[in-house]
Amino acid sequence: MAIKQVPTLSSAGWVGTPAEKIDTLMTYFVYTIKNQTSIFGSNATSLQAILEDAGNDMNKVSSNMRTALITYLGHYYDSVNVDISYALTDPKTSSSLTTVSVNVTVTEDGKTYSVEQQLQLIDGKFQSFIDMTSADS
Repeated sequence: MAIKQVPTLSSAGWVGTPAEKIDTLMTYFVYTIKNQTSIFGSNATSLQAILEDAGNDMNKVSSNMRTALITYLGHYYDSVNVDISYALTDPKTSSSLTTVSVNVTVTEDGKTYSVEQQLQLIDGKFQSFIDMTSADS
């Protein structure tokens, strides 16, 4: 059975709508450090831990992100689908910039919600997080 609410440290308290949850969970995944949670014990992960483990191997980063997000979001949703792709920036402008596209579709109580986000890495280090999800999703 999926966990139905997500705790926050903001005035929002617990968020429970599927759209709020996916936004909060994706933000947590990107910005937290693996050992900042005790809820999932040794199964906890974060983007930071994946980047540390995989280094500049973008195939490994993509694969590990996909696996981690499916496991992580699976605690909160009935089903999860994750697509990860990456693009290396033109070496003429920057040999170290990589853009990672993350597309996540989750289902809860028969309703589907999707988010699209981009992460930018420079020399394998996280630099920025851009939510590409349209306002009408």
